[in-house]
Amino acid sequence: MATLSIYLPTDAAQALMATLTKIAMKRNKDDERTLDQCRADTLASLVLQSAGVTFSASQAPAIPALVHAVVSVETLLSLGHEPGHLDGYGPICAEQARQIAHAEGSRWRFLLTSSDGTPVDISPRTYTPNAATKRLVRLKHDTCTFPACSMPAERCDLDHGLAFHKGGLTTVQNLGPVCRKHHNLKSQGEWKLNRIGDLVLWTSKTGHTYATEPTRYVQAA
Repeated sequence: MATLSIYLPTDAAQALMATLTKIAMKRNKDDERTLDQCRADTLASLVLQSAGVTFSASQAPAIPALVHAVVSVETLLSLGHEPGHLDGYGPICAEQARQIAHAEGSRWRFLLTSSDGTPVDISPRTYTPNAATKRLVRLKHDTCTFPACSMPAERCDLDHGLAFHKGGLTTVQNLGPVCRKHHNLKSQGEWKLNRIGDLVLWTSKTGHTYATEPTRYVQAA
């Protein structure tokens, strides 16, 4: 076995990862490969088969990548140079943010934030309420809410703070991204989760509590 590392601009890397994930998740139910193994096989298939080299790994149809970037209106209009935020990566320079926003086929959604940068609401005009809720939840916390976990929200479960069967609502206020590992630990009773507004509190069996604050986006001066 060998490791192949690719050093790319952040937007290209995120687009590549999103595309590989979407293709890999279309594997058959009886496929015993992990998602990471399917991503690796998919990448090899796409590259080698495009050069006419036969590769045995199954290949699903290509799906256009979806990249989420948050950027201020001032930066978009070249009236300011505040950095943007690339979902799953972090801060990107103003020029990169503008290139993503103005790329052919890009679609804009208006995100309303409070004065401290906390997401408050997002335009649902082209999405059903369910999709708009998911999007806002992942914008409020762009990684797993477990302390120090950096798993991108897009690859996490949207977990109910108060369990659904106990009356928990499927709302922005009760949902949060939690990676499968920490979701399982919560389900097994190793950790308890509580919320105070947008603050997510994780309490261990020893009684120690750790707080995860919502994502703060750069504000125009």
